[in-house]
Amino acid sequence: MASRRLGYRDFRFMTAPAVYEPAAAASLLRTAEGLGLWPYRGQVAAVGIGHSPTMRRWDGRPETSIGAWSIMAIRNAIDDAGVPPDQVDGLALVAPTSSASPWPADAPVPDGFLAMFAAGSHPLDGVARLSPEWLLKNMPELTNVKFVLIAPQCMSMALAAAIEAVGRGLTGTCIALKAWHNFSGRYRQSGANARPTVSGTAKYGTAWAGPGCYRTAMQFQRYLHKYGKTKDMMAPFVVNSRRNGLLFPEGYWAQHGPRR
Repeated sequence: MASRRLGYRDFRFMTAPAVYEPAAAASLLRTAEGLGLWPYRGQVAAVGIGHSPTMRRWDGRPETSIGAWSIMAIRNAIDDAGVPPDQVDGLALVAPTSSASPWPADAPVPDGFLAMFAAGSHPLDGVARLSPEWLLKNMPELTNVKFVLIAPQCMSMALAAAIEAVGRGLTGTCIALKAWHNFSGRYRQSGANARPTVSGTAKYGTAWAGPGCYRTAMQFQRYLHKYGKTKDMMAPFVVNSRRNGLLFPEGYWAQHGPRR
C-alpha cells in the first residue's frame, strides 16, 4: 500500500471509481531517460504489505482460489498498514493472473467457488483473472474506492503506477496488487505457445522456445550492457536471490523446503 497526506485531492463527489485502463496506466510510468528527480520525492510512503500463502498448484477449493488469496493479501496489507478499510480510496492491480497455465478450455467454474463469492462480469473472475469489479463486490469493507488502475504485466508496474498516482493526488491511500495462479498441466504448452507462429512482442521470447526465465535473462543482459557490468555478477545475484527467497515466509520453497 502507498499513501500520501500532502496535497490530497478529494474524489468523494464521484459516484463510481475513475478507471485507468492499461494504456492510461502506462502513462504513469517513468519510462524515458533524463527525467531528473521524481517531483514527489519524500511525499509518498509504502505503509503496509500483505501476502497470501503459496502452493504449487490450485487444489480446486474456493478458499484457496486466486481471488480468495488476493482478498487475504489485501486484508493483510490493510492490517499491516494500520489503516481503516474505509480510508482506502485507490486500487491498482494487474488483471491477468496466469503463470503460463491458463484455465482449461470449456472447463466449468467449480460450484463451490460460485456459491462462496459474488460473480463478476467475466466468468473467470476470481478463478483465472482479477477485476476491480469482482474484488470490490467481495470486499464490502472497501467503501470509498474512487480510483482504479489496471496496470500492465507485473507487480513492479502496478506498484510504480500506484506510487505515481498517489504522488499526483489521484488517490490518497492506494492498494497495489499482483496475483499468480497455477493450474494442473505442463507450463507454457498452451495458448500462444501452442500456435504454429508467434506475433507481436512474443517473438522476442516465445519464438526462441525459452522458459519463463528467458526474458529475465534478456533483461539482465541489457542491464550489463547499459551499465558496463559483467557476467561475473550473475552467480552472486542468483545465490543471494535464493537466500532472500528462503527468508520470505510465504514463499513456496520457504514453506515446502528447498531443493538442493
